[in-house]
Amino acid sequence: MKPPVFEYIRPADLDQAIAALGEGGVAPLAGGQSLMQELGRRHRRPRAVLDLNRLQELDYIAVGDDQVTLGALTRYRVVERCAEVAERIALLPEALSYVGHATIRHRGTVGGSLAYADPSGEFPCAAVVLDARIVLTSTGGSRTVSAEDFFIGPYSTVRTDTELITAIIIGLPPAHVTWAVEEFSRRHRDYAVVAAEVGIGLDDSGRIDYARIGVAGGGPTVRRHRSAEDALVGRIPTTALIAHAAALVAEESSPIHSVHADVEHRRHLVRVMTGRAISKASTKRTGEL
Repeated sequence: MKPPVFEYIRPADLDQAIAALGEGGVAPLAGGQSLMQELGRRHRRPRAVLDLNRLQELDYIAVGDDQVTLGALTRYRVVERCAEVAERIALLPEALSYVGHATIRHRGTVGGSLAYADPSGEFPCAAVVLDARIVLTSTGGSRTVSAEDFFIGPYSTVRTDTELITAIIIGLPPAHVTWAVEEFSRRHRDYAVVAAEVGIGLDDSGRIDYARIGVAGGGPTVRRHRSAEDALVGRIPTTALIAHAAALVAEESSPIHSVHADVEHRRHLVRVMTGRAISKASTKRTGEL
C-alpha cells in the first residue's frame, strides 16, 4: 500500500524539532514500527513527517542514585541489554524481551511505544507499573505526566499534537523486589493478547511488603491493579492468596472483543497470566511457594 503525500522534515536538533511540531499537522517518526504501517494504510495523513533519528540528545540512558531516565529515542534493544538497568529495574529488560523479534527491538523506541499507546504494549505496561513519569516538551515549555494519567484510551494519550515525548523518568523500586512477566500471544513473539507484569517484595517473615501488578491487553489501556496489590500486602503468598488476587484483577479488567480473543477468553487470560506472574515473582524470592 502507498502512503499519502507528505513533506519530509529532518531537524538537526531538538529545538528545530519542537518548532516544526508547533506548526501543526506533523507526525513524529522515531523507530517507525507503527507510523510507517499507519501511513501505508493511510490511517494517518499528516502534512509532514518529522524524522527524529538525528537527535542524539534524545538517545541516552542516565542511571542516578534514585532513578533511571530514558531518552525517548532510546531503542528497546539498548535498554534490554543495559546491565545497569537490569541491575536496578529488572522488569524493563524482561518486559522488553517480549516485544516482537530482535529486528523490531533494534528499531523500536521507548518514546514511540508510549506515544502509540497500544493497550497490549509491554513497555507502556511497565511504565505504569513502575510509576514512570513522562516528559512532554513543546514550544511552550515542558510538563511531566505520570504514566497512569498518560493513557486515556486505545491508542490515545494526553499528549497534544504539538508536544513531543522527550524523556521517561523511572524511580528505582526497592532492591528486594523481584519481577516476573507472563504473556500469552497467538504465535511466538506476536502481539500480546494479554500480558501481566508483577513485582513482589517479601519481608524477613516471608510476608509481602511490596506488590505491583500491571496488565496489558485487559482493557482499553494498560492498567495497574491496586486493589489486588492491597490484597497481597501483609500476607504470605500462598496458592489461595495468589488465586484470590488474580481473580480480583480479572474482575476489574474491562476486556475488549477482538479477532484475537473475545471478552470472556481475554478475561480468563488476565486471571491466568496474573496468577502465574505473581507465583513466579514470589517463587524467585523464596525458592518455593
